[in-house]
Amino acid sequence: MIPEKVFEKAFEIESWITREQGKILFALAQNAIGKIAELGSWKGRSTLILVAGALTGKKQKVFCVDTWKNCDLKPYFNFFPEWKKNIKTAEIENYCVPIIQDTQVAAKQFGSSEFGLIFVDAWHTRIAVENDFRAWWNRLIPEKGKMVFHDCIKGYPEIQEFISWLEKQKQFGTIEKVEGMAILTRTKEED
Repeated sequence: MIPEKVFEKAFEIESWITREQGKILFALAQNAIGKIAELGSWKGRSTLILVAGALTGKKQKVFCVDTWKNCDLKPYFNFFPEWKKNIKTAEIENYCVPIIQDTQVAAKQFGSSEFGLIFVDAWHTRIAVENDFRAWWNRLIPEKGKMVFHDCIKGYPEIQEFISWLEKQKQFGTIEKVEGMAILTRTKEED
């Protein structure tokens, strides 16, 4: 398994994740301390990118959480067979764990402080993103964990609104906005 080939193969899969965003996600996965979670996997581009990064880093598995029956464009269409085919074609089945559940329900399977990286790219409403944040926040490793929000762009004002709210809440950590993503670094343990 050659991580660079997996990364390149990712861009054969339909997605809105750009090459520049992919490079950032790759580096974050490569440097992640702790488990990696992907909330919203759709057809698998971000899965391949995160796995490729993890393979060059600590070689941890990526937990891919999605119902695969929801998409902002085609609600209730089952995308899981296509995701699974893309994972198999890239030969990374042993490096990712599909969890076919709602993202907030799936969070309950994990204890606190387990994840070094959580990529949030599931349902694109303010309430869904906020619920993902609240369900997964305590699963991040204090002082090291990163939560990355995709689609922080004009086309998704509800996500931008949530990120603006997060920026005003000083207790969660620092936010860096780059390439249409917001990267929240958890800076301390909450009281």
